[in-house]
Amino acid sequence: MSNRWTVLSADRLFDGTGRPPTSDGVVVIRDEEITEVGVRGKVGEPADARTAHFEAATILPGLIDAHTHLIMPGDGTPGEEVMKYSDGILLLRAVANAQRALEAGITTLADTGARNQVTFVLREAIQMGLGTGPRLVLCGRPLTRTGGHCWFLGGEADGPDGIRSAARQLLREGADIIKVMATGGGTIGTDPYRPSYRPRELAVAVAEAHDAGKRAIAHCSATEGISRALEAGFDVIFHAHFRQPDGQLEFQPEVAERLVDSGAYVNPTLEVNRVLAETLRSRATELTPAEEAVLAEREDRYAGQCENVARLVQSGVKMVAGSDAGWGHVDFDGLLRELDAMLTVGMSAEEVLLAATRNAADALGVSSEVGTLEAGKKADILVVAGDPTSDLATLRNVKAVMLGGRFVKGEAA
Repeated sequence: MSNRWTVLSADRLFDGTGRPPTSDGVVVIRDEEITEVGVRGKVGEPADARTAHFEAATILPGLIDAHTHLIMPGDGTPGEEVMKYSDGILLLRAVANAQRALEAGITTLADTGARNQVTFVLREAIQMGLGTGPRLVLCGRPLTRTGGHCWFLGGEADGPDGIRSAARQLLREGADIIKVMATGGGTIGTDPYRPSYRPRELAVAVAEAHDAGKRAIAHCSATEGISRALEAGFDVIFHAHFRQPDGQLEFQPEVAERLVDSGAYVNPTLEVNRVLAETLRSRATELTPAEEAVLAEREDRYAGQCENVARLVQSGVKMVAGSDAGWGHVDFDGLLRELDAMLTVGMSAEEVLLAATRNAADALGVSSEVGTLEAGKKADILVVAGDPTSDLATLRNVKAVMLGGRFVKGEAA
C-alpha cells in the first residue's frame, strides 16, 4: 500500500448510516478506504495528507442507482429498435451512459438488464483502466420466459431446470445479482398484468442466487407477480404495481403487509411514468389522438402509482432508489428526478437519501463496501453545494465526486 492520505472536510456531513447530519464534518482516507469519519478537531489528520475543504457544502456517500439499463439510450427508443445495433455499438453507448452517471455523483450503478455479455465487458474494461465509470453491479441477461419481457436480451429460460441452468451460467460469467421478469412488461407481445413464471420456477431462481450469496430481484408490474415473488423469497421488487389482470389498479393491504414482513425492498420507479407524461404534455398542441390517449393513460398510471407507493411507505415497506435509466425517456442523470418523485409520496429528504445510499447498498448486497461513510468502506464520496437533507435539488450542485479515494470530478480531479 502506498499510504496516500487524503482529508476531506465540509460545513456539513451526511454519513448515510441513519444518524443525523453533523456540522464541520471530516473524512480521512488512506488510499481507497475511509479510515475515520468525524468532526473537525476531533479526528486525527495525518501531517502529510492532502486536504480539501468545501465551504457551504455537504459531504455524503456517493449515490447508488439500483436500477438501470446501460445499453439503452433513454430517449424513448423502444427496446426492439435498440436491438438492431451490434454489441459493439451497445458497448459504446454503455460507456457514455456510465460516464454520465458518474459525473452526476452516482458512484455505484446496478445494470439490471443488458444483452449478451456487453456489461461484463464494460466492467472489465473499466477495471483495466480503459474507461471510467461507477462501480458496476451486474445481472447480465435478466431471466425471462420464452417471448417474455426483454426476451431480446438473451435471457430466455423456461421451467425449473432451464432457470437453474441459465442462472448458473450467469453466475459463472460474473453476475452479481439475479434478476427475473416475474411479469410481462413494456416489451411488445407481453402482458404486464399477468405473471410470467410459476412459483416453483421463481423459487429455483432465488435458491440459485442465495446459494451463491447473491441478491434476487423480481420485475413485478402486477399484484400476482408481487405475491409470487414474495412467496419465492426475492430480496427486491422492482415497480411493485398493484395491477389486476384487466389492468385496473387495486391496492392490496395484505400484500403490503407481506412486503413489510418479508423485509424485501421496493424500487418504485416513479420517474419512468412521469417523464413520458411530461414529454408528451410539453408538446400537447401537436399530439395525435393516439398520443393523447397515451398521455391520459400515463398520467392516470403515474397518479395511481404515487398513491400506491405512498401507502407502501406508510405501511413501513423499505424503499430503494433506482431510476430505470435507459428505459423509456429516463436519462442517466434520471436518478435525481426519481429522488424528487420519491419526495412526493411522503418520504422525507433524509429518507430519500438513505434510499439512494445505505438502502440501495443493502438491497444489492454491497453494503460491506459502499453506501455509508464509515471506516473500512470504499472512499466513494459526493460533495454538493448546499444541504440536500433539506433540499434535494442541491444534489445537482456537484462540487466533487470521489471514487475509491480518487477525485473523478471537481477541481481536485
